[in-house]
Amino acid sequence: MHDPPLPERCTAQQIADVLAATAQPRSRVLLDQPLSDPEGPLWLVTDRLWSVELWRTAEGHLDRTLSARSPDGATWQRGCQRHWTTSGEVIEPLQLLTAEQLEALEVRLQEAALLPEPEGPGASALVFCDRLRPKQRPRRRSA
Repeated sequence: MHDPPLPERCTAQQIADVLAATAQPRSRVLLDQPLSDPEGPLWLVTDRLWSVELWRTAEGHLDRTLSARSPDGATWQRGCQRHWTTSGEVIEPLQLLTAEQLEALEVRLQEAALLPEPEGPGASALVFCDRLRPKQRPRRRSA
């Protein structure tokens, strides 16, 4: 029995394009938590059904992209895409945005709605969020 093929990886540019679209005033975005605690991970779902996890600094600014998942299941994890031929640094989707786009994204996230709490006995917001969060790819064991 064969395992289904793993989805392709997203690129940093695809994620930057999604974040730029999310920065637009009429876009819709849902957050997993309110922005009252500025430092730490922030997970969002865009109106294009991308899920993206960003890191915010203690000052409340977007700092880096931790992971992303496209609607078709393609993933991106911090470190998977680098400038291999030069410095080896991670290609950061947020750095591909203009200063204006980044500022607009931060404003847009301040106005974003929160993911709804699931209803019913035994319902958990974590279960709901885990269905949308990027999944880890299984590691293949070397023989």
